[in-house]
Amino acid sequence: MILVSFIRKGSSVFVLSILLFFTIGMSTCFVDMLRDDWKGLDRKAKESLFFGVLFITTVWIYMAVKYYVSGYVQYSSLIPDIERSLFIRVKTIFSFLPAGFLSYVYENIWGKLHLLPPVLIALSVKNRKKFFFAFSFMYFAAAICHILLPTRSPVFCYPDLFKNLPDVTAKIHAESAVDTLFIIKHKTLPGFPTLADIAFPSLHVGYAFLLFLVSGKRIKPIAFVFYTLIVAGSIILGFHYVSDCVVGTLLAYTGWKLAEILSGKRIESSFMERWKGFRKVSD
Repeated sequence: MILVSFIRKGSSVFVLSILLFFTIGMSTCFVDMLRDDWKGLDRKAKESLFFGVLFITTVWIYMAVKYYVSGYVQYSSLIPDIERSLFIRVKTIFSFLPAGFLSYVYENIWGKLHLLPPVLIALSVKNRKKFFFAFSFMYFAAAICHILLPTRSPVFCYPDLFKNLPDVTAKIHAESAVDTLFIIKHKTLPGFPTLADIAFPSLHVGYAFLLFLVSGKRIKPIAFVFYTLIVAGSIILGFHYVSDCVVGTLLAYTGWKLAEILSGKRIESSFMERWKGFRKVSD
């Protein structure tokens, strides 16, 4: 029932995601046309659509697993039981950061980074396959973790530690609790997208760490600060445990290094690769 409702309610978003991905990918071909570089344009267009469909499908498989686990699999108490003391210590370390500021970074700025994978995969010509592998590995590995160790968010397991959350964050947690209970009770999705509560591992942190890895030398310090803020927000705002952040980071790093090994070379940032092309057109 959950998978049927997921396919039925998410199909239109699936198609729109592929169209958006293809549109972004076509921008690289448009730039090459303006530069009078017609070599391999048909191949670039086909690759953009091919990897776009594969990547969006990967994300949809991950989401289907997440919804299924939240509705049919019993939550594990392993991480909440063994990590409470560590969680309190780490939360205390980050307590000097304003919760309101972390909430804005975590829920607004990070929200825009959902476009990071398709942008990197679509705009890169030389490194498209490597970026695709790195992000897809992270999604598939996270799906396996959801199945093996489904865990509720710390805000629900340690409610005594989260009595003064920002209103926006508290609302998100409330919606997540309601949606998750609906899935468990009715074995269907109340809508799409749905906030199913599965904490382990943290893809928020994984995304942020991949952003750090793909960043050029000049912006790497900024990317690392952003990564640190996402880790802090995950813990302070009650979305993830320390182990969620560690495993999310490891998944991102492993996917990145495996992509480099399989390609036989170090992956360069493709932001600069395409930006140079735009600058040449404008000059």
